[in-house]
Amino acid sequence: MRRQPQTAPPAYWELLLTKLLKAEPKLAYELWQVFLQRWPWRVTTTAYALNQLMVGVPTVEVWQQRAEHFERILPASDLLTLTLTLAPEGPKRRRDVVQLEEAILHYMTNEGTWR
Repeated sequence: MRRQPQTAPPAYWELLLTKLLKAEPKLAYELWQVFLQRWPWRVTTTAYALNQLMVGVPTVEVWQQRAEHFERILPASDLLTLTLTLAPEGPKRRRDVVQLEEAILHYMTNEGTWR
């Protein structure tokens, strides 16, 4: 099985994690690397959806449609899966990962989708 090359995360991934969820850029990078390893077949679609959120759009409705598309292809529950892969539950978990999980839970519905 071929491994995906290590690549920098899309700009919106970093913005989502650092600005909205208040994670450090290093953690945003680490989670993207976990994403590349865990779901390599989803990388192209997810990166495209993220990049579309950074492209200038003619209307608010178009941006909203793109954001809803992103929310469907990367639900909040998937980010929690990535954090658990990076730092499995146990007595000595990384504090930055726990803080990120708390932030994700704040923006997540009971169904695991984004609020």
